[in-house]
Amino acid sequence: MLFCVKAFDTEPAAARLGPLLGESTAVLSLQNGVDNEDKLAQAIGQDHVLGGAAFIFAGKAEPGVIVHTGGPTSITFGELDGQVSERAQRLLGCCQQAGFAAELSPSIKTVLWAKFAFICAQAGMTAAARLPIGEIRTVDAAWAGFQRLVAEVAAVAEADGSPIPAAAQERALALAQSVEPASFSSLHDDLVAGRRMELEALHGFVVRRAAEHGVPVPMSEAIYAILKPWAIRNQHTET
Repeated sequence: MLFCVKAFDTEPAAARLGPLLGESTAVLSLQNGVDNEDKLAQAIGQDHVLGGAAFIFAGKAEPGVIVHTGGPTSITFGELDGQVSERAQRLLGCCQQAGFAAELSPSIKTVLWAKFAFICAQAGMTAAARLPIGEIRTVDAAWAGFQRLVAEVAAVAEADGSPIPAAAQERALALAQSVEPASFSSLHDDLVAGRRMELEALHGFVVRRAAEHGVPVPMSEAIYAILKPWAIRNQHTET
């Protein structure tokens, strides 16, 4: 089962999964953030949960219409304990048979944190500046801010026991340099459309977890402070 709701809907959606679960049912989270799997496990039991990361830039143009705006098109997933299970291998085979790129990872938590570092930088900078990544990466001060966001998330990940390898951090920066210059982020798109934002699952999580570990994250704190009023406004507007 694919679990693809926004991070702020994880707990209410997970609470409704019971009737859909069999003894061997696997629930694969393909969400933004690094704590959705824990929330799922609390609701349905860790044995049911697979961690996963989707790599794509896409958005909902209208009901039933999804627009792919660029970037890679793949998913990476795996068991939270690092085991290469039979069910995960079956899912990989289904993905390959369907004709889209998929990878089975023995270290999915590292993958999730590495993607998280990229998302926090991409989402934070495009939403705060209200400009696409192409304009962010061509301005030295803005690109330095992007790099600091990646480094801050990496520092929090290391303090949290899930270090992001230096090579993975470099890949995040390389991805930001390679995606279409007109690319934004879902956080930016939700902000400007007046929709509820995943800010708490992204920069809010970084700020809170950094405080727990005593890790300085001034750039993340600045992005959070800039976007928090918009998140509050949009939540009130949408509800």
